[in-house]
Amino acid sequence: MGIEAANVAGSHATPRRSAQGDGYPPGGAQLPVLTGEQERVLLEHLPIVRFLARRIHERLPQHVDIEDLVSAGVVGLMDAFSKFDPAKKVQFRSYAQFRIRGAILDSLRTLDWSPRELRRKGRAVGGDSSHYGQAGPRAE
Repeated sequence: MGIEAANVAGSHATPRRSAQGDGYPPGGAQLPVLTGEQERVLLEHLPIVRFLARRIHERLPQHVDIEDLVSAGVVGLMDAFSKFDPAKKVQFRSYAQFRIRGAILDSLRTLDWSPRELRRKGRAVGGDSSHYGQAGPRAE
């Protein structure tokens, strides 16, 4: 069993991990261990993640939390780091920006209930309505 109840101070029970090793990560997957150099490169590129998250957040409704965007961007940065091929003659920074932005947009798409085509049509209709409600010249 994964979590067992251990009696502490009478009837109060607290969960404790068993020694069988079926806790986190699920399925017995191993978490990747980063070397010092890999960790330094990731930390060096974290400001890019925040910059891109802020740029994307400017165009979103206020209820979208910027920390969610940053979190998705960090996942994109880690993905870029694991899939980067220096033989392609591309700077890591350029490649990482592309992957970070894509990861943030993918996370937004998963949270969105409407398809992209519906959003596109809504913007086309809503884009022309910006002048509605303003008093214009009348021909009388």
